[in-house]
Amino acid sequence: MQFLDTHVKNYIETEIEKKLKVFVAEVDFLRSQTEAADKRLQDISQQTVQFREANSDKSSRRAPWTLRQRNSKRAESHFRARSTVWPANWRASVASSPSQRAKPGQDTVGAA
Repeated sequence: MQFLDTHVKNYIETEIEKKLKVFVAEVDFLRSQTEAADKRLQDISQQTVQFREANSDKSSRRAPWTLRQRNSKRAESHFRARSTVWPANWRASVASSPSQRAKPGQDTVGAA
């Protein structure tokens, strides 16, 4: 019986050590991947700052409108696009909706 207990303990300890080695290897791999991604992110951020500094005067000459004017123009064009979507006879379709129709016994004189 003692032999079986010792064998089971050794087996469990060996399996735990194997799993720990795998977990440590995974952590090391993921840590290196994270560090590489952080370095790449810093490089991209630095390149973005350099690009903006180099091209800041060009964007101000190209876009004379202020942000408010651009948003106003965008809203105006959006409204125009939305207002052209309505069918030409939309008033007639609204008037013929069930809520607008004359109910039995109501006067329909003057209704178009």
